[in-house]
Parts: sequence; structure tokens; C-alpha cells
Amino acid sequence: MRRGELLALKWDRVDLNNKTITINKRVVKATLGTDRYLQNGTKNTKERRIAISDDLYRTSSNIKKYNKWKKKQTSMTIRI
Repeated sequence: MRRGELLALKWDRVDLNNKTITINKRVVKATLGTDRYLQNGTKNTKERRIAISDDLYRTSSNIKKYNKWKKKQTSMTIRI
């Protein structure tokens, strides 16, 4: 996975059931200056899928579970 593709990765592109990641976007540097922007497509413009290792699967699953738990905890917080 290329750096720009990793920076553009969102959870909806991670399929934990099938242990795959779909790559279809990337972050690229603007021609002038230091700005970066999101671009559809990969370097060769083709969407592709890569397999997730068992270690990455476990880590991703734990992160996703934690995020759900944290969101639930935050929504139960009473704001004054």
C-alpha cells in the first residue's frame, strides 16, 4: 500500500469479514506549494483489493470495537 493511499483510507473501505482493504483513493501533493488533496483512483487509476494479515485483522477489530465503545460512552455523557 502506498503512503498516499494509506492516508486516504477510511473505515468503509476495510472489510473485516473478508479480511480485505479496497484501495480507490489517494492523497496527492499539489503541483505548487505544500498543499495536499484527496484524489479518486490509485496511481494507475485502478481500484484494487489487498488482503489483511491476521495481526492487522486483530488490531483493526480491536480499534473498531474501541471506537464504538468510546462513541457510546460519549453519547451517554450528560452535558450541562
